[in-house]
Amino acid sequence: MKQLLKKSLACVVSLALGVTMLAGAVTISRADVTPTITVATVTVEPGATQVNVPVTLAGMNDVAGYSGTVTLDNALTLEGINDASGRFVTSGNNQNTYVNGNTVSFAEVLNGFGAAAVTEMGFTLVVTAPQAEETYPITVTTCFCNIDEQILSVNATNGAVIVEAPVVHEHTYSGYSSDAEGHWQVCTECAESTAKVAHTYDAGVITTQPGHETTGVRTYTCTVCGYQTTEVVGATGHTYSDAWSYDETDHWHDCTANDGAKDALAAHTYDGGVVTTAATSTTPGVMTYTCTVCGRSYTEEIPATAPTVDTSIKHSASILVRDKFGMSIGISRKALNAYDSFYMEVVSQHYKKVNEQMYMLATETDRYTYVADGDTVPEGYSAQVEATSTLIRFEYMDITAYEMSLPVQIVVYCLNDDQVVAVSETWTHSLAERALNKIASASDKSVYMDLVNYGAAVQTYFADSFTTSDLAVSGVLPNVEFASYAGYATSDELASSALVTDASKTTKYNGATVNMATNLIVASNNQLKYTLAPSTYDQEQIRFVITYVDSYGNDNSVTLSISDMEPSGKNFTYTYDRVKLYDTEVTVVASVYEGETLLATREFSFKDWVAKNVGNSSVNPVGHAMMKLNYSVRASLGF
Repeated sequence: MKQLLKKSLACVVSLALGVTMLAGAVTISRADVTPTITVATVTVEPGATQVNVPVTLAGMNDVAGYSGTVTLDNALTLEGINDASGRFVTSGNNQNTYVNGNTVSFAEVLNGFGAAAVTEMGFTLVVTAPQAEETYPITVTTCFCNIDEQILSVNATNGAVIVEAPVVHEHTYSGYSSDAEGHWQVCTECAESTAKVAHTYDAGVITTQPGHETTGVRTYTCTVCGYQTTEVVGATGHTYSDAWSYDETDHWHDCTANDGAKDALAAHTYDGGVVTTAATSTTPGVMTYTCTVCGRSYTEEIPATAPTVDTSIKHSASILVRDKFGMSIGISRKALNAYDSFYMEVVSQHYKKVNEQMYMLATETDRYTYVADGDTVPEGYSAQVEATSTLIRFEYMDITAYEMSLPVQIVVYCLNDDQVVAVSETWTHSLAERALNKIASASDKSVYMDLVNYGAAVQTYFADSFTTSDLAVSGVLPNVEFASYAGYATSDELASSALVTDASKTTKYNGATVNMATNLIVASNNQLKYTLAPSTYDQEQIRFVITYVDSYGNDNSVTLSISDMEPSGKNFTYTYDRVKLYDTEVTVVASVYEGETLLATREFSFKDWVAKNVGNSSVNPVGHAMMKLNYSVRASLGF
């Protein structure tokens, strides 16, 4: 058997070495079936490093042994042979294999005949650095011998190891996956991921604006995958105005954004104050204090300086009883010459009618001044002042009979450079007080006695007609105690006045029906209040004519239209105040015309009114006292 193996190997080696064997030199026994060997071509995937190459044997009935050579591509290495007996023979130099470069010789002795059952063997190859789409050839040459060491056949066959081309997979991606370090894509079919790539960020956008005291946010976006990251943007801080803001207590700089933030908040620091308006004797001054930081200022009033009381300024006050009654005030001019100018202030009290049942006590202030001819009277002043070289005199006639006891105060104000620098003493008088003074000192007391009796009668009537609470806010009646003066004119004297009256003078109508009423108003003189009701006549054609010529022959007549009268419901009224105090007996004629047609005439005299009301217990004392005063005044005037 060893000889058979050697002979078989020698045959194969000779073939491998390219030795030409002459036909006569090799004995080939013809068998029933010629043995053959077939090497398979095996296809493997790219990257395979080990491969089994099947070998198929056929016609092995007479084969007792065989040998051969395996010629491999340089990329292939024979690791072992699975021989026909099922053994795995490691490649190397041993009794079964012989390695010579990339050629491996092998031999196999079969145990007797019956080898027909052997049909396969195989090579285990190692592929070194396989390349895709490459074919690595395998050449096997085999010599088959029988038991008699006769060569049955020599068979050469080729196989190969083919490395397949790699399967190219076209990945399909949908969007990006990302984290803080980078982004990648995942195949939607095979889930294979691309390599992670660092983000490429844009310049960033401020997504939350920073405030003056709050931080903002800047957002950076990857221009590839859209992944976003953020960073904090620092607060901007406040920008404050250079100008100061302030209130009563503090000053500060406001933020220009008007967000309420304040800088340099502090309390005001004021200077010592500056006199911006000097005080005078009549008007307060102004002291202005200014904050030395912000300029805010406030003011305080400087009290008016008290003018000097000049006691050298003298005055006199006397009663005037003429067409009216009142007071005459005289001021000595000598002391006034020391000043640039002067004016007199008169403060008086009066009963002001609120309604038909109420009178309220009120105070009025009047100013009187002296102006030369052609000069303008200052606003708020009256020029009812007469001046001589030694005396300044003015008449105060705004006193009614029932106000004789109310005080009148007079003060003279002296000015230099239009500022009050001195005042006179305050002089207080009343008509009753002056009358009492005259009754006590005058040689002819009749006018003054009749004046206070008239005032007493009027005041009594006035007090009886209105309640005490209605007379004055203070609830005090005029208090001059006229009853104490009544002793100068007894009731007997009043009763024996033997007034001559004519009660026959009444309203005369010219066949027309015109309602015309006449009422007596007692003031500083006697006044007539006419009420006219021309209901059936053309009012635009109505004329109202009052005719009165006083004792001096002065015509005091007036002609009125309806528009000159005061409306009073459907009626019209007019108060005629021109009747002189001394004209009690003079007749006043009132006539109503429609166009040129005389509608009605009414004649009135105070003497007739007294005669008509002689039976009226409340009015009769007023009438008698009025008539007595009238005759006293007329006598004093020379009538």
